[in-house]
Amino acid sequence: MSRMTHVIRRALIRNGVSLDPFTIMEVETLLAPAIRGQGGVEAAVEYVKTIFAKSYVDNPEDVARRVIEEVVETCRREGCD
Repeated sequence: MSRMTHVIRRALIRNGVSLDPFTIMEVETLLAPAIRGQGGVEAAVEYVKTIFAKSYVDNPEDVARRVIEEVVETCRREGCD
């Protein structure tokens, strides 16, 4: 399991939500450019927001933004290979 997978799972747990393993891999793919500073954060937020909305998460956009921003910040600070 990659470092980014661990960071995503930790961010999800902190926000009281979960994603299946395949969706986590898709989020990793969307976030890779964002972590390198090449954009992509908004696409990842929109994708995760849609999934959370279908899963009846309260305030899916806010939760998605918090999760994605935490992952990007952690990976930029500590590294995610």
